[in-house]
Amino acid sequence: MGTQLDSDKSSAALEYKQAAILDIGTYLLERITKIWLHNEFIFRKIHAGKKFDKTLDTIHSFADNVIVEKKQQRTHGNVCMLMKRCKISNKSRK
Repeated sequence: MGTQLDSDKSSAALEYKQAAILDIGTYLLERITKIWLHNEFIFRKIHAGKKFDKTLDTIHSFADNVIVEKKQQRTHGNVCMLMKRCKISNKSRK
């Protein structure tokens, strides 16, 4: 998404790394290895399914925040600088 998670020490980035890397992987591995959890209805009713949904919401909210920040940067002129650089080479990008 164009963000540096290694250098970012904010709570949102740390929570995202924890949720994305460890928690989601654990829940998916549990679901894959246990055949009765393949059913969506059953999986959503157990504790792991509820935690999976909560973790997925965390991941989606982080991604949404990154998108909003990128849109704000774009409106503040960062794209204008990039466009000027592209036009220096006499090639305009579409």
